[in-house]
Amino acid sequence: MSYSFSVKGATKAEVIDLASKQFDDVEKNQPAHKADMPAARTALAAFIDLLVDDSAQDCGASVSGYLSWNDKGTYQSAVNISTGLQPRK
Repeated sequence: MSYSFSVKGATKAEVIDLASKQFDDVEKNQPAHKADMPAARTALAAFIDLLVDDSAQDCGASVSGYLSWNDKGTYQSAVNISTGLQPRK
């Protein structure tokens, strides 16, 4: 089961908030992802925190991940996170 989304906001906090809503939607639509969402949320916050604070630029993030499982539990998982600042238009 996989997911992918991108968010963009005026501040790092806004991006975290927008991403949190996307993570909530992933969990709602794909309940198996309740297993990996805490780690993905924490990882995104850590990468957002690496960025400098620059009020002249927007902040963006792209997140994708997947989870595979069987009757014994999760046997494969991944998350890919890209973050960055972009000149405000």
